Amino acid sequence: MRVLIDTCVIMDAVQNREPFAQDAQSILLAAANQQIMGYVTAKEMTDIYYLAHRCTHDQGAARTIMGRLCTLLDILDTTDGDIRRALASALSDYEDAVMAETALGLYRHPESVRLRRFPRARLFSS
Repeated sequence: MRVLIDTCVIMDAVQNREPFAQDAQSILLAAANQQIMGYVTAKEMTDIYYLAHRCTHDQGAARTIMGRLCTLLDILDTTDGDIRRALASALSDYEDAVMAETALGLYRHPESVRLRRFPRARLFSS
């Protein structure tokens, strides 16, 4: 199953935010254990870096988090077409519409998706 993971879910896992931390960590573990194919958008990655850096106040720690995410998840590019289709979307939240259109790109352009498998990965806690 292909799953586009929202920024909030990732931050719940990274920051161990209750009451969602356990569910969020389970989603990332499913990606690590190859039970799902997990994705984030390129824009999400910049947002996650900003939030991780703001939380840790440490560029090295934020980059470590980003590196682990890059190991666990594939990154989807948002195209010009995705942005334009989101404008016409029935979804009222534009950012959600952009994410939805980016996710639909998996089906519009399956040849652009890298298929890869990594061994079991360690998550964010020690």
